Amino acid sequence: MLATTEAVANAVEHGTPDGGAIALGIDSTADELCVEVLDGGSPGPPRPGPNRGNGIGLMVALVDHLLLEPGAARTRVRFGKRLRPA
Repeated sequence: MLATTEAVANAVEHGTPDGGAIALGIDSTADELCVEVLDGGSPGPPRPGPNRGNGIGLMVALVDHLLLEPGAARTRVRFGKRLRPA
């Protein structure tokens, strides 16, 4: 949940010029939960501040794999977390 919140917050802050859309997709298999966030822009410059710029590192620490594809027209963040048996 925290990694998803971070990815969506980044999309809102950096990737939605002029109020563009954000797409959130969630999929699961028997052993993994996958999340994908797409936005309509490219990452902007980091904003200064002592508590800024830690989002990607936080997501890396929380998930089992992370794919970040920045682009001029869109940015895609996809990650997965293995599910443990109940």
